Amino acid sequence: TPSLADKDPTKTQTHFALMLWQSKRIVFVFLLVLLCTPSLADKDPTKTQTHFALMLWQSKRIVFVFLLVLLCTPSLADKDLPLPPLFATNIGGFSSQPSGLTYCSTTDRLYVNCDRCPFIAEMDTRANFIQRLNFDDAHRDIEAMACSDTDGYLFIGEEGRRRVTAFLLDEYEDKNNQEKDLIEVYDFTVVTGDSTSGRSGLEGMTVNERTGDIYVANEKGPAMVVRVHSDGEQFDSNVITYLRDISGLAYDDELDLLWILSDQDEKVYLTDLSGTEVLDSWDLPVQNPEGIAINNNSDPKYLYIATDPSAPSGPQYLPLLVAFEKPVEGTGYANFDPDNLPDYVTNPPPCDGCDDAFELQTDDDDNNSDGGDDVSQSSSGSSQDSSTSSPLILPSEALVVLIMLNMVL
Repeated sequence: TPSLADKDPTKTQTHFALMLWQSKRIVFVFLLVLLCTPSLADKDPTKTQTHFALMLWQSKRIVFVFLLVLLCTPSLADKDLPLPPLFATNIGGFSSQPSGLTYCSTTDRLYVNCDRCPFIAEMDTRANFIQRLNFDDAHRDIEAMACSDTDGYLFIGEEGRRRVTAFLLDEYEDKNNQEKDLIEVYDFTVVTGDSTSGRSGLEGMTVNERTGDIYVANEKGPAMVVRVHSDGEQFDSNVITYLRDISGLAYDDELDLLWILSDQDEKVYLTDLSGTEVLDSWDLPVQNPEGIAINNNSDPKYLYIATDPSAPSGPQYLPLLVAFEKPVEGTGYANFDPDNLPDYVTNPPPCDGCDDAFELQTDDDDNNSDGGDDVSQSSSGSSQDSSTSSPLILPSEALVVLIMLNMVL
């Protein structure tokens, strides 16, 4: 059953409905085992039927313990330190499957690649479309991109092939006012140890503007940060163990540090240049965060996140470009105090465009009811049943009451 949970990015309440959705496989397996377990009930020696009702009654303690464990397990929907968005834009009109994201200071532009599209979309710093930059469609499954202001290159990374290709940043073969053809310069392949899976390859890339080195991330199996010279010569790699996957990288030229994005954790981490030492981390109020970029030239300084609407299974989401004020080290989980939450959690700023961006979801839901594809994402990224007008959110206290009623009845 699709989750009915819906989250407000300014709230951190527990969403039991989403927790159940995420644990549906565990619930199914438990009930299946319970059903197949021989009944302990006293049976009439002349009968051999299974007493399922009595079996359930006798296993009430098991059910209670299971639900208690489920209640005490932290919900993946519950985020203590979600960064508040400053603005959000639906960019599906020109990038239907955004994955990689980068910012170039020399052009003061954002660039986002479309997962299965042979082009890069160039945007201004408010995510307004400027032009489309085409490349050869022989490049497939693009999951990462980066900008080198020093060398004047745009890089793309192919996930399965683990191949990085460089294009000239600001020199094109003119096609028309809103469409250009990129000029390819060179390419190289990144070695990611024993990880050779085509579905868990290159998922993030960034350039250290101080050294010219390129940092490339292997998504998982294992998650890795690989450091190569600008010519592709590889000289350093580190396995990352504190997160479930890596979906994006961004070098911070002001801090000389890395920002690492995790899709599955729905978090962003501030780390040293090896990626192994976490200095701080924050929750993100979106799902499927796939691209990350840092803009230190704006006021305030921005941390941009791009969300990929596609998912291998389950609900689909919106293609968004969401901007946050770049968080300051020490305001995240490094110094987390649940009794003294930071101001950005208790008093978040208004979000410009969030209502408009997510209003498109309502329109999509209306279209879906007429047979269209399901596309859904709340303002904090959780899935929502398109046929439901209001969310089902059960706090922990309600669950306790339900368990007690179950025991009594």
